[in-house]
Amino acid sequence: MLGLRRVSYWQRCANPEARADVAEAKNSIFMPKKSVFGMYKSASEHTKLKGSVSAWIYTIPVVIVIVGYLMSYVWASYQRKIHPEQAQQQQAQQYQQQPQNYQPQANGQYPATGSYAEQAANNQQPPDNNLKPEDWQPAIDGQPWTAPIYNGHNRNIQTMPYPVACVQTDTSCTCYTEQATPLELPAKQCQNYVKNGIYNPYKARQETADNAPQGSYGGGSGASVLTLDSSAKPTMAHAETKGTMGQ
Repeated sequence: MLGLRRVSYWQRCANPEARADVAEAKNSIFMPKKSVFGMYKSASEHTKLKGSVSAWIYTIPVVIVIVGYLMSYVWASYQRKIHPEQAQQQQAQQYQQQPQNYQPQANGQYPATGSYAEQAANNQQPPDNNLKPEDWQPAIDGQPWTAPIYNGHNRNIQTMPYPVACVQTDTSCTCYTEQATPLELPAKQCQNYVKNGIYNPYKARQETADNAPQGSYGGGSGASVLTLDSSAKPTMAHAETKGTMGQ
């Protein structure tokens, strides 16, 4: 205290840490002179105890937090399993308390109040259902029915451009659909259909050989007409006339 030091003396060899020896010692109080401090090096530099803090001091709190979180999660999951109706009621109450444009996340949970997800949901604008000029812009040039406004009708397909008749002349070969519209096919492919016919995988299987003939060939030396359908199509009259005129 106040820079004072105490020195103990004994008449014999004594233990300075034993209480009995300390009680028998003769004490002397003095104040060290500061002028002589620079003349020696303190021995306290090599007498200080050095030790490292155990890693468990930092690990144990983390382990306690993780174990507590896992226990609470397991307990909440167990409660939801044994009382599913309560969990549904709580979720319904949370949904009713939120705005209509408040959407749940991908995992089915709602974002916390005041979070970025909630702010983004509140900032969403209602969808614009008004018609716009681009709704009538066709996706394929020259085909106005491919505009986005007709998407609902374009997916309602009732038939397809399947060749039901082919007409071959000395200079050309054309195949037609059931609506008497020409198909854009290579000339070699059209000629092959006229010569060998075409397999129709969409036609019902026939049980007897009496119903085998499904096509009719006509025409003289100048033209050949192949009807690939079993029944005559009224809309194909002009196509057959075209083949006859080419003879």
